[in-house]
Amino acid sequence: MNIKDLDISNLSLKALMTEYDITEQEIEYAGTKGSAELLGWRINFFKRWEDLSKTVAVWFFDITGNDIEETANILLERLGIELRFGGEINVSEVFGEPDFVDETIEKTVRYGYVLSSDKFISIGLTNGKLSFLEIVNDEPIIQEIISVRSL
Repeated sequence: MNIKDLDISNLSLKALMTEYDITEQEIEYAGTKGSAELLGWRINFFKRWEDLSKTVAVWFFDITGNDIEETANILLERLGIELRFGGEINVSEVFGEPDFVDETIEKTVRYGYVLSSDKFISIGLTNGKLSFLEIVNDEPIIQEIISVRSL
């Protein structure tokens, strides 16, 4: 499946990763309060308080190291996404020119793609290898991300 076509609204981390210990926690994501299903602190499925039945963001952060890469890649496979953490990728070759690029403190370069007003993808590379992935299907959150990262 093309990551650009993935509908995250009905996804549940608990349902996808039944053999793992998934916790739920109140969090704020891009200025929006809600609840997240968490696998450790690096994999997050976020839902707004206004509608806890709908996942609006899926976030993989700092996926480096064998154990977390293996777990995150199992999840990508179950989602039908062909990308693999730890693998080298030429982002512009696969996704085209990004709408903006930002560097994080973790020496990760993130490439942001605004696909529509309610569809955003960010691909992050650390030393040329996939280490960060974010898929957002929520217009106000996307606007907040753009306002902070595209400076």
